[in-house]
Amino acid sequence: MFRAAVVSLAVIAALAFAGTSAAHGTSKWYWSPGYCKSMLVHKGVAFNDGRTFNIERAYCIGVGGQSTCEWWGGERQYTTFTAFVRSYDGAVRVLMNFKTTGKGGFRFYDSRLLARFASPSQFAATYGPAAAQTAASEQAKGCHQP
Repeated sequence: MFRAAVVSLAVIAALAFAGTSAAHGTSKWYWSPGYCKSMLVHKGVAFNDGRTFNIERAYCIGVGGQSTCEWWGGERQYTTFTAFVRSYDGAVRVLMNFKTTGKGGFRFYDSRLLARFASPSQFAATYGPAAAQTAASEQAKGCHQP
């Protein structure tokens, strides 16, 4: 119960931050949540201080809204995401204000450590439902129809 409350608060903070922050030099390149997950798992992330975080599993949640979401090929595509990620050593982070910068480029502007260790099954059981709930909330915000 406590972990679920912490995850919920982290998601609320992430979405509030993502909704109010300006894009810093990013282009309008739209990704599906599946493509976002693929990019994170294959590339990992680098922090501003030079540390890297190799990602074993990820949940990408597209941030809905007219300026961050667009329909393409019958699927929602996004420029901004919130992502729950698990490293190979079990550390879990949430990447907030995660923005696409091109077909294979991205940048995130905030990150929070949520757990120092979670097994793959713990990650799925704890963060999978939180990601699904957050995604449903974001989809309710609508999406630009070209």
